[in-house]
Amino acid sequence: MEKEIKVKSLQKSLKLLECFNASSNEMGITQLSQLMGISKSNAHNIVSTFQACGYLEKNPDNDKYSLGLKMLEFSYAINKKLDYQRSVYDVMYNLSNDLNVVCYFAIPSNGKVLYLYNTFPITGVGNYPYRTILGECADFYCTSIGKAILAFLPKEEAEIHIQAPKIRYTENTITDSEQLREELNKIRQVGYSIDDVEHELGIKCMGIPIMDHNGKLVGGLSISTANISFDQHKEIFEIKIKEAAFKIKDRI
Repeated sequence: MEKEIKVKSLQKSLKLLECFNASSNEMGITQLSQLMGISKSNAHNIVSTFQACGYLEKNPDNDKYSLGLKMLEFSYAINKKLDYQRSVYDVMYNLSNDLNVVCYFAIPSNGKVLYLYNTFPITGVGNYPYRTILGECADFYCTSIGKAILAFLPKEEAEIHIQAPKIRYTENTITDSEQLREELNKIRQVGYSIDDVEHELGIKCMGIPIMDHNGKLVGGLSISTANISFDQHKEIFEIKIKEAAFKIKDRI
């Protein structure tokens, strides 16, 4: 990848933008310079340029920076190019309301699960925050949607993720590579995956790979609810999520 980088200064600037994420959405010059390993003056010059162009915004109350609204223009353009919403959203919405669950759609991107859409039932689900999930990322190994995708990635690509270091989010998180391989084999056999409180306490999920009409892996679909409710309705969840995946496959 380094051989393909023609403008090192541009690469550095883009790396600074990548410092901003859901957990670190507002940072000052000192923090950015430390994260980047560059001088404060260098960081300030980069940040000031992005601010002038609308890609970063400054909070006058604490002099920290966050991503600007200009970034949303890119998300809209990318989402329109992908054009998955037309194929999946109404199926997800119906699934959420039929089962009283939260439903997610995601695709693999840069070694992560990249979430594009989520839907909620009209009646609401517990304490789930009503928010868009577009652009949020997660690991493959600890989410149902991620494991569903990982199980059907090309073998060599999947093996890279299987052997990669893993964070233990809960006591149920699968961090052993051999155990993960066994889990993925099981997913291929039954056609769906389960997040058994592996990423978030009190939450269970069921995921399924989404293929296009040619049988090529596109992404994944998942449903999420409290673990008690999940255990009570697991059989109907399996039937409904498989039906949803079949409907989407016919459209993509």
